[in-house]
Amino acid sequence: MSSDDLLLKDPLVLSFINGNILIRRKSILITNGIITALGEYSRLKKFSRDVQVIECKDKLAIPGFINAHTHVPMTIFRGVADDYTTLDWLKIIWPLEKLLTKDDIYYGALLGLIESMKSGTTCIADHYFNEEVVIEASKKLGVRIVSSESILDIDGLRSSVDSIKETLRLYKKYKNDDMVKIAFAPHSVYSVKRESLELIRDLSREYDIDIHIHASESIEEVNKSLEMYGKTPIEYLELLELLSDRLLIAHANVIGEREFQLIKNRRVNIVHVPTTAMKHGLDICPVSRMLRCGVNVSLGTDGPGTNNNLDMIEEMRIAILAQRFLFKSPKSIGVKEVLSMATINGARALNLRNVGNIAPGFKADIVLFNLKRERTIPLHNIPSHVVFSVNQSDIDLVIINGKIVVEKGRVLTINEELVLERVQNVFERLIRKGGMVPSLSSEPKRVSMKVKCEPLTL
Repeated sequence: MSSDDLLLKDPLVLSFINGNILIRRKSILITNGIITALGEYSRLKKFSRDVQVIECKDKLAIPGFINAHTHVPMTIFRGVADDYTTLDWLKIIWPLEKLLTKDDIYYGALLGLIESMKSGTTCIADHYFNEEVVIEASKKLGVRIVSSESILDIDGLRSSVDSIKETLRLYKKYKNDDMVKIAFAPHSVYSVKRESLELIRDLSREYDIDIHIHASESIEEVNKSLEMYGKTPIEYLELLELLSDRLLIAHANVIGEREFQLIKNRRVNIVHVPTTAMKHGLDICPVSRMLRCGVNVSLGTDGPGTNNNLDMIEEMRIAILAQRFLFKSPKSIGVKEVLSMATINGARALNLRNVGNIAPGFKADIVLFNLKRERTIPLHNIPSHVVFSVNQSDIDLVIINGKIVVEKGRVLTINEELVLERVQNVFERLIRKGGMVPSLSSEPKRVSMKVKCEPLTL
């Protein structure tokens, strides 16, 4: 056994067992990035002489959060366009994205991953352009990633043919990488041609590659789909035979009874993105009803250009409050459901094996909270404390694939200050190049939009 192996001594451990949350005081043995045993410390230590022991008596170990829908390089656009509907927001952001270099995307991703890790996220499902540099950033920092090259057919922005080819190239390059998984990422039904969606469907079946798409985010989008195809986005995806357990739909805020039944019957995975929905003034996905009907619902922050952060603890809290407000009942959804959405449901949605739980045989993606803090006393009802009380400052350690990557709020795998400085420079150059002037008091002023805002037509 190598000295890289860990023995977490006597934390309280939050695990999912038979659909329920169980909290027990157990030591956790981690070997080669895998949780090999939970048990009494003395017994585990006896057979693990060279292991690094970490005292965890006052700690809570939970599965690392899985951010099932995000665009991490968009840290660069944080606060750039705050007060717009989704489609109007895209008209501002897409032209600016044309100005990004691969280097810009790399540093934007580094910043987003630093932010994610510090708030307990150990795995992300990213959906962006030039995803290979996002993968490079994730490997630099040690984050598990499901990476998706955004596929668009908007004139002047992207060609879906090139993006589909790039997805297949990345799939072949990383198919044996334990920390990287590749998925197709058609942006939406209104921005990708039918023949492109049909090709993605066929390739998904041939190579067993998942599909990650935005759909039914707003009534505006649904109306646009009805205008273009005579069908809602979900109905159109059904027509193209894209609805399956291989499909992950982000948002699903505007869902009628027919769409609901299609999602349920086709076993489609949903990722709930509550902050963006509320920030854009949209409807809210009926998560409580979906969960009651057996739909697998995960949780995502969306990108920091719309959220404007990547904090999954905050996202859990907003998710549970939004559902209780939507259904006008505190019993509509509980902390167990939201904790599942942020962890094990995310693993299921992304078809990740042995991820999202603390149990023997699972990947050692673990977050350790300090329980001796003002927000966790009195110590009882721990699941409630995690959802309603704690914040990222209560995190002592983040472990991904058996390696300690965050310790007491500090990322161990990179010089954070250099990344912060670099992204600030990227932002200032990008904004000025786009004909805008940054302000400390408001979002950037649009002096002259040097890049034409393309209409949302195919």
